[in-house]
Amino acid sequence: MVSRETFSRRLQKIESDLLFLGNKVDLTINKSIEALKLRDKSQAFEIIKGDDYIDKLSLDLEMEAANILATQQPTGSDLRLIIAILFMNIDLERMADHAVDISEITMNIAEEPLLKPLIDIPRMIETCTEMLNEALKAFTQRDAKLALDLIEKDDLLDELNNQIFRELLTYMLEDQRNIRRANALLMVSQHLERMGDHATNMGERVYYLVTGEQLKTNPHKSRY
Repeated sequence: MVSRETFSRRLQKIESDLLFLGNKVDLTINKSIEALKLRDKSQAFEIIKGDDYIDKLSLDLEMEAANILATQQPTGSDLRLIIAILFMNIDLERMADHAVDISEITMNIAEEPLLKPLIDIPRMIETCTEMLNEALKAFTQRDAKLALDLIEKDDLLDELNNQIFRELLTYMLEDQRNIRRANALLMVSQHLERMGDHATNMGERVYYLVTGEQLKTNPHKSRY
């Protein structure tokens, strides 16, 4: 068994690694939407290619956290911290996967003009990144209230997603030639909505870390 000082340094290291991963994921999400707006295949490809780096960061973090669990057998708040980091790591990696999916959509429609100006999708991405950054801030500051506040923003994402669906459905019904491009934007909206679910998961983990209490989630709300 290592000393408490060494154990604390290892905990601080995986905390730092999680925040580093979170910043990389935030950057990837924003770049994926920028590539979509500009229909920039080169930037979209860079995001897809860069996912291997994020996967490695996530795997290294998971392995180190698992090693601490196996060798140090932490209890109480230390155990809650490691478990929170493990689960938040998973959510961050999956958020990056959704950014890759958006980039793949961009690659497929880059040669065509967008069906319509992007209005609600940028609002969704702004909300997603706010939620992500607030989750990381709540984690750093051990702020249960901030964690709760960010969770409430998920309802806005759901509303925007539904609004986009209704609008794009109208385009598809008006002209079948719109279906492909409308469906592409619909899939982008769905990926952003799922990113919000992952940010919500992170907020719930922070709340549990700080309070030791689990929030009651909506059983009808799908988590990806």
